[in-house]
Amino acid sequence: MLQYFSSLMLEMYETAEQVACSDFSARVADLLARVLSFDVAELGCGVVRERRQSLRQVVEGDSVVLSSSFHLDLPPPALCSSAQLRQLFDPGRLLGHAQRQGLRQLLLIGSVETPLRPPDWLLLGRRGRRPFTAGAALYATALWPHLLRCKQLCQRRYLAEQASVTTMGGFALVSAYDAVDVCDDAFNGLARLEWPHCLAGQLPGGVLVTLRSQGRYDGRLTRWSLEPGPGGAFLCKVTQRQPFDLLTPAEAVTARHYAQGRTHGEIAALLGVSSNTVRTHLAHVFSKLDIHRKSELPARLR
Repeated sequence: MLQYFSSLMLEMYETAEQVACSDFSARVADLLARVLSFDVAELGCGVVRERRQSLRQVVEGDSVVLSSSFHLDLPPPALCSSAQLRQLFDPGRLLGHAQRQGLRQLLLIGSVETPLRPPDWLLLGRRGRRPFTAGAALYATALWPHLLRCKQLCQRRYLAEQASVTTMGGFALVSAYDAVDVCDDAFNGLARLEWPHCLAGQLPGGVLVTLRSQGRYDGRLTRWSLEPGPGGAFLCKVTQRQPFDLLTPAEAVTARHYAQGRTHGEIAALLGVSSNTVRTHLAHVFSKLDIHRKSELPARLR
């Protein structure tokens, strides 16, 4: 049994090193199916919340219809109480999901959310009445740290491939459940540049909301974008904004004219504004670009 377990681990690590990130979950499910019997396998990161309010009351918990084995630093298998369930899943979301797929038995292996890391989880489901055994839960628990490590290896290889295309910026994978699953060092560095107290691997909630709805977010010092990524996740890219990007259109036009040697009065006449407005724009320009002399302006506007 130990020899077979070691062989499975070897195949899982080889998968992490070779398979495309978008295919990793499916390949892992194939490997798990050799030792565990299940109908549905899902690997995720983040707390799962039901977005559609109408589904929150679809199903009430019924231990006869829906039994669960659950591992959160507890001896597996443990009956999943409502309090434990809420650490990873909105109860209505999970029970509604189980009902739609006809699942009657669940095996949920997960890690507790911490300030530095969102929870990761593996959910296995069966449609029949035969529950998962204690042995199956123990086996899944033994596999879990290796599976989590392999997933992170595969994801980091994917981020390294993205970074090799461009030498500027940082990258992260955001899970389907609005959690930063994995990120590179450049991503963390640029996040702290924008938000000095931001923890590694995290973004302010409002930023993720804006990225989800608009696909981009412009900070004071950084620019963020979000696009579909592998396996239902999203690829988040961040770059540092150039000094000229920090200026408003009016400030940029004023700065260009001033750098070309025009006076306040000449710029005011060209733009149809007062000389005081020109002075205000230039004061903002000097402050945003952190310069103190007119001679420094041309170089910062390139």
